[in-house]
Amino acid sequence: MNMVDGPLMLKKSSLGGGIKMAQDYGRQVAAKLE
Repeated sequence: MNMVDGPLMLKKSSLGGGIKMAQDYGRQVAAKLE
């Protein structure tokens, strides 16, 4: 892994993780509201 690809891959994976976390959080909130 070179210096350019490293941060880019990390950013991409953390963004994907953030989206998944947001979806999970949204489900938890929806469950509490019901």
